[in-house]
Amino acid sequence: MKRIAIWLVLVALALAAFSSAALAWEEPNVVYLEDVFGDGWYNYDFDYYGDPDFPDWPTGIIWRSSNQYHGTVDYVKGKIANLGPGYVNVGSGDADAKWNHVYDGVEDWDDDRGRWTNCYSQYGWEKRRHIRVYAPDGTRFYNYYFGYYSISNVHAPHYYPGSDCENNDAHMWGWSEDYEGTMLSEAAAKGYSTYVYAWNTQNNIDGWEDDDHYQKSNGYAARVTIP
Repeated sequence: MKRIAIWLVLVALALAAFSSAALAWEEPNVVYLEDVFGDGWYNYDFDYYGDPDFPDWPTGIIWRSSNQYHGTVDYVKGKIANLGPGYVNVGSGDADAKWNHVYDGVEDWDDDRGRWTNCYSQYGWEKRRHIRVYAPDGTRFYNYYFGYYSISNVHAPHYYPGSDCENNDAHMWGWSEDYEGTMLSEAAAKGYSTYVYAWNTQNNIDGWEDDDHYQKSNGYAARVTIP
């Protein structure tokens, strides 16, 4: 009887831990509107325009420059295109646009489908890195701390071996922190200055959001400085 009681307690504790982990994602305090020296942006992007109740991936990389023309979304995405194996524009039928609520004197919801790599094999999976970039009105932010900049998030869709990666038949998504690290290495290889702990985004998380989305963030946005 004592063993049964102990077993029941352990089961209850495990269920409580699982419930807490699930609730941690659902609780509103996971999602923050960041106040960045007068600029505003969320620490996640969102599935739907105007609705911060459906977060997608954590904001993970700030792309900044001292040149007002080099911190814009278009310029940043042009630089991203030449990192690593190359990142191509995502077509309208390949992935949905996501949204971030941004502010730099004017409030805006900016959307992006992003850029991604071609498919490649790693650890028994087919995958591709996918990055989306945001700024007010699709241009850029400015403050005295970062200068001219855009924000972004990274994740990777994963495909079973033998599945049709090129037709985007993905089975799992996520691991943002890991692929941010890959992109920082790619940026450093181009001679860009990088720093991992540029801004505390308050969204440290490491676990399954559901059966096929893995949320991973160290709770900081990194910084890449573009000449």
